[in-house]
Amino acid sequence: MTQFNPEQKQAVEAPFGPLAVVAGPGSGKTKVIIGRASRLIGSEGVPGYSILLVTFTNMAASEMKKRLVKEVGPNAEGVSCGTMHSQILKHVLKEFPDCPPMQRRGLSGEWAILNPDDRSALLKRIQPELPSDVLSFMDENSVSVEELGSVVSLSKNWGYGREQLEKGLKPNHPKFELYSCALKLWELYDRELRSHRVIDFDDILTIGAEAVTECDWIRKSLANRFQHIFVDEFQDTNAIQFRFLKAVAAEHGNLYVVGDPKQSIYLFRGSMPSIFDQFFNAFQASTIVNLNKNYRSQPHIVRLANRLTGTMPDRIAHDRDLEAMREDPLAHEFKDEDYYCQYANDYEEANAIVEKVLQYKEDGYGYGDMAILYRKNASKRALEQVFMANNIPVVVANDKAMLERKDVRDLLAFLRAAWQPWDKLAYRRLVKNYSLGVTESTFEAALADAGGEVVDAVDKLISKGGVHAEKLRSLIDQLTLLRKHAYESKGDDVKAVIDHLCEHYITADYREDNDRLAQSEERLGVVAAEVARMISGEMDSRDILERFALMETAHRSKSDEAVQLMTIHGSKGLEFPIVFCVGVDDEAMPGGNVDREEDLNEERRILFVAMTRAKDYLHLSSARRRRQGSQIINTDPCRFLFDVNLVTSTSRLDSGLTENPAFSRLPPIKIQNPDAAPKQRPGKGKIDPDALEAMQRDPNFNKMVRKFNATVMMCMPNKGGQPPTRRGIQS
Repeated sequence: MTQFNPEQKQAVEAPFGPLAVVAGPGSGKTKVIIGRASRLIGSEGVPGYSILLVTFTNMAASEMKKRLVKEVGPNAEGVSCGTMHSQILKHVLKEFPDCPPMQRRGLSGEWAILNPDDRSALLKRIQPELPSDVLSFMDENSVSVEELGSVVSLSKNWGYGREQLEKGLKPNHPKFELYSCALKLWELYDRELRSHRVIDFDDILTIGAEAVTECDWIRKSLANRFQHIFVDEFQDTNAIQFRFLKAVAAEHGNLYVVGDPKQSIYLFRGSMPSIFDQFFNAFQASTIVNLNKNYRSQPHIVRLANRLTGTMPDRIAHDRDLEAMREDPLAHEFKDEDYYCQYANDYEEANAIVEKVLQYKEDGYGYGDMAILYRKNASKRALEQVFMANNIPVVVANDKAMLERKDVRDLLAFLRAAWQPWDKLAYRRLVKNYSLGVTESTFEAALADAGGEVVDAVDKLISKGGVHAEKLRSLIDQLTLLRKHAYESKGDDVKAVIDHLCEHYITADYREDNDRLAQSEERLGVVAAEVARMISGEMDSRDILERFALMETAHRSKSDEAVQLMTIHGSKGLEFPIVFCVGVDDEAMPGGNVDREEDLNEERRILFVAMTRAKDYLHLSSARRRRQGSQIINTDPCRFLFDVNLVTSTSRLDSGLTENPAFSRLPPIKIQNPDAAPKQRPGKGKIDPDALEAMQRDPNFNKMVRKFNATVMMCMPNKGGQPPTRRGIQS
């Protein structure tokens, strides 16, 4: 136990029973969880299969399981570790398929999980069926059907069913109309879910909570199996998840939750910092341990973070300020201007960051040691262009997950059509996206004639004969092979069929674009290899589809040789020696989230998360003017900067910053990196400074930067004083 400080040791050695570890950033949270689980298995004789470890992401689950096995050996292999969705799916929906909540939804026999892509398609499909008053409300208030669907999702995560919400909704509610419209959508949505034999991600949680609160045998079975339940990132737990945990843990009381209410930033998913208070109310005899010693950040960063948390009105009683444990090697006391600077526009902000990045590189830091965080994705536009122009490698993490790409979604639709022949959504996607010899309207008509049964509809379409029917028959033959090889656990044969489908359908349209083709083939190859591996391991095809459905919709790209660009939400759980947080202005943070006090409080916590990702250096910045879509907007510094005195009412609003007169068109990109613009490139001639400046102001410059290497453009010869056009570069 010598590797633990006194508070960590208390959290590891605490007696059985409910325990809450309030763990600030950089305080050794994961270390304590692993230490506690290792002690249970190694010293207390608790079998690994009696431990349930719930994490926020599958990636975190995998890392914890590896560390636990390394710590205590094979006895830890039996620990059930994963996200709440995956654990409820595995231990409730799969083990108790005939429980009342499943029967109420008509989920006997075959069913599937609705992925976000198909959920959007389903919502759009039922939109025309909404009552006229709902459509009028949507049109008048610019509310999309996806936004109404989000209200339905949030209600489920808060623990409200459709009937409960309808009964509890009062006319004096500030969003009465919105919720009333969402209820009407919900009714149609439930009908479609039942018709398609699918459930969405929120239903997994709802069914799990209903099962353990309604059915004693299910609750006791889970409690007997999982005598110790750990919950990581507890502050991100929502009401329906806690209902499930509370019911199971009530049988033995061994619920061990770890988290930081100051880092609760998923209000849009139903999470809230007050979940800790709910825990204390439900388990009043619980032990409370506070981990507030920060081993991550330099003391000056910790001091700034504490200034921000001091303004949080909703901190729980058991929370404490962070205590810096690192020694500050910097001789001078940091001043406010070392943390925050406001620039004239977003390009000046990006240019200044590039300059700092290059300075840190000269000081011995690697590009991979630096991260640039932003509240909104729009903030990365200028950054990407300026970094590209300076030939500084960047990786946009969480930009577009591989499983969200259209080609990968299409491949998964082929797999679903093969392994779930009743899956109407999969067939609709394939008919819409590929030439299968049948139009969407023809397919829908055949589906209606067949009473909604896909297999019968397809058989009727093929039986009509002709060239078009042959296209559909050819696909069905491939899907039949895919189903046969999967049943026989022949991974190589499955991969061969997948490769055929990719070549003849998915990548056929990319053959004229080598770059796009290569990228698509790489993504599809990864998925195909993973499917083949799982099939060879005798994993059931349904389990494979469920695994893909439950995978995170965002991934983290890692590179030791590139600056990381990511949203603040995407940076959760990560740390970097140097952090730049850009766009810290009132338009982005809190932005429009000022209707409710709890929304404003969450935005403050989001900034706290951004600050505490930094280990050595932290830089906050904003721009007085920046692009928002096709507009140029004026912005003020984020109001939270005023709260911590980084900005005062007179300090930076009129500090003599120079406005670029060409900003309404395009400000110039400065070349900070001497290697970014070589003076000569074979076959391209020398750089003409005047032509370079003119080119940077060209309205097509953004498009050219995205499409072509910046160094090539910088070396284009000047023809008659005119900057090269996009056509000129292509030719």
